Amino acid sequence: MLLKRLLIFSCILFSHLDLPAQQVEVVNFKTLEKRFTQENDTTYIVNFFASWCAPCLKEIPDFQAFATQHQHEKMQLLFVSLDFKKELQTALLPVIEKYGITQPVFLLDEPNADKWINAIDRKWSGAIPATLFVNRKKKTHKLFSHSFTADTLLKTYKSI
Repeated sequence: MLLKRLLIFSCILFSHLDLPAQQVEVVNFKTLEKRFTQENDTTYIVNFFASWCAPCLKEIPDFQAFATQHQHEKMQLLFVSLDFKKELQTALLPVIEKYGITQPVFLLDEPNADKWINAIDRKWSGAIPATLFVNRKKKTHKLFSHSFTADTLLKTYKSI
């Protein structure tokens, strides 16, 4: 009987080990904005992407490597998915697992795209990939609506 209980307990315990390491927080824009507009001297790099956007996926490894290399600096990388909420399990989580994303991932669930896109940058069409650099202390708020490589990411970060 004891052996049977140990076996059942082990099965329950080990069945949870295959869960994705990264969790996705589904947020509205106001909640998301609070994450990168804090009054501090941290530079926030907010990468807008979608699971169906090939250029977005291509740059993810460079962003991941950058975050790892600069993890001891006052910098925070945030990934913001523009996928539909209903595609969280079928599209977004597989991308997170495939690319080994370890930085915070948010799924933006906001019905009025015009409102939040204009809040990011009035000149932004909403095209992705797009990356926002924000540092409140340095009064920096710059949006780049293009893909980044490891080199261009580093140069842009250093210029902030």
